[in-house]
Amino acid sequence: MVQKRLSRPFSNHFPIFLESLVPVTGKAPFKFKNMLLEYEGFNDLISKWWGQLHVPGFASFLVASKLKYLKEKLKVWNKEVFGDIEAKKHKLIELINSLDMKEESSSLSSEELV
Repeated sequence: MVQKRLSRPFSNHFPIFLESLVPVTGKAPFKFKNMLLEYEGFNDLISKWWGQLHVPGFASFLVASKLKYLKEKLKVWNKEVFGDIEAKKHKLIELINSLDMKEESSSLSSEELV
């Protein structure tokens, strides 16, 4: 078991991350980001993609096929529109961590506080 202190982007408390040394294997799950819903024209885009695929078969097979198709379209669209969100998130977390470390040893400037 490994214990790590995480950054504190939303409060003045540091969350603790506990990591098991047992490796996790398998395909990473699809993660839907709520920010996608705020993108102008997103609902129209989903409706368009949903209507593009026509699959014969039972209703449950149809829905599963359309969701799989939609997932792939969303992955490509997300990378094209927003870029690598995880890389951006990690860069910002590193910045917050460096500011936290600086704040522990000295005070931050007004620009750094903003």
